Amino acid sequence: MYRGKTVLGFTIWKSGCATCQKAAIKKRKDKCEKCGNKNDLQTDHIDGDRSNNNSYNLQTLCHPCHNIKTTENNEWRWKK
Repeated sequence: MYRGKTVLGFTIWKSGCATCQKAAIKKRKDKCEKCGNKNDLQTDHIDGDRSNNNSYNLQTLCHPCHNIKTTENNEWRWKK
């Protein structure tokens, strides 16, 4: 999430709140929810909205499945 710039002109990005990060870790499964792979797991936002960190919007995907989902849904584009 974009938060502006520092005095020196560097971009400031806000990470998710500590409560949301803890919820994501609790929800995280030990395997990919799409293919069952147990390696290189990531937490994915189901609706593609990185600011929506509710536990019902999070799923565990391996890196390849996460890339496929992101590409198919055009989630890689900057959303305003």
